[in-house]
Amino acid sequence: MGTLIHFMDLIHPSMAAKTITFGVSYAPEDLSQQKWDNINNSQSNVLIPFFGARVSCGLFGISDDYIEKYQSLDSRFVKNKASTFFFEAANNSMAPLICAKDVLVVDRSLEPSHNRVAVICLNGEMICKRLIKTKNGPILRSDNPVYKDFQVTEEMEMTVWGVVVAIARELV
Repeated sequence: MGTLIHFMDLIHPSMAAKTITFGVSYAPEDLSQQKWDNINNSQSNVLIPFFGARVSCGLFGISDDYIEKYQSLDSRFVKNKASTFFFEAANNSMAPLICAKDVLVVDRSLEPSHNRVAVICLNGEMICKRLIKTKNGPILRSDNPVYKDFQVTEEMEMTVWGVVVAIARELV
């Protein structure tokens, strides 16, 4: 299992960042104190409370009453662990959806469909583009309008490596 992201305590910035790795999801009623202590003391799983209420600017007074369940990131974004991989985005060709240094969650078990964002191996180079299927062959499209569409020809070697299913972005 791979590390997804480092979390830092913004209230106590001098505290060391925690590395969050994939685990499982639990509803609060499923967690006894002993089970909670065992999970949080484990090196491989850190559970983060998932609030069911959506957050809007200006919302005050969030309390534990709004916690619906505890959720790990893999339960939401990783459907097939054996075929899920991470890549780091390297430039702005897919902006504003994907920015440089974003972590792409890529599932190789999914069938690439029209207009999906995918990681593609083109002539030996790994790239991230939107796959447009046409009768004249695939077109690779950047979301950033500065970049032009790219028509894949029969002379090129192209393999859709996997479909991008989620993006992780550090805000700090």
